[in-house]
Amino acid sequence: MSIQMRLTEAARSLIPERATALAMRCDVAVEHDVAATTQINAVCPGVIQTPMLDGLTAGDEAAKAELIKAQPIGRLGKPEEIADALLGLCSSRASLVLGHALSVAGGYSAQ
Repeated sequence: MSIQMRLTEAARSLIPERATALAMRCDVAVEHDVAATTQINAVCPGVIQTPMLDGLTAGDEAAKAELIKAQPIGRLGKPEEIADALLGLCSSRASLVLGHALSVAGGYSAQ
């Protein structure tokens, strides 16, 4: 089974949870009138180089190369890049951002 298929199966198991989280983001941000005091957003990461990904690829460099080839940015994301996106959303410069799902996927979701 290709790495794309393994990742698709792994991601498919998370779809209900992600959908619920994204729906809750909008619900809480808008309907519960917390906008004046709380920013509620979501970060949607792409394929990130983590121990979980290492487990899925099982050390198979060809599988990792297949994942990299599928990324428009030409590499896998780093955990620090997700953290940077989160810090940006938490900063005062993002005070008008509310109920947003920020894709941090190196262009993958734009394909």
